[in-house]
Amino acid sequence: MPSWIAVLKIYYDAANYAQASVIAEVCRGHAEVELEPAAGDAAAVADVIPRGYDDTRMERVVTLRRARNVLIALGHQRAVDIAREVDMIADIISNPAADLDAHPPYDYGKFMTAVAAVQKGGNPDV
Repeated sequence: MPSWIAVLKIYYDAANYAQASVIAEVCRGHAEVELEPAAGDAAAVADVIPRGYDDTRMERVVTLRRARNVLIALGHQRAVDIAREVDMIADIISNPAADLDAHPPYDYGKFMTAVAAVQKGGNPDV
């Protein structure tokens, strides 16, 4: 029997990120009740992101930052260079008012902080 992955979007209000994460975990638990853990079925929370004017834009930022982290984790110099470019794009589109063709100042220090976190096994900004 083939395996499947379902991606669900659940929209809800929460006072802060911590509360939003707890609600997401409760929803995950309810979804897992319908699955068969003995057969390897499982549910996981992939993202908890704030809802704003453009949910798709924020989802893209999260996806880009995940890609950045994977590239950094590869450890190859070219991959890290590409990760920096990906991070620059994520930084630009994370500002809803940003002109996507503009090249605003970029904080390389934030990127180096992300590099250090990934090297220690973390998953920053996701």
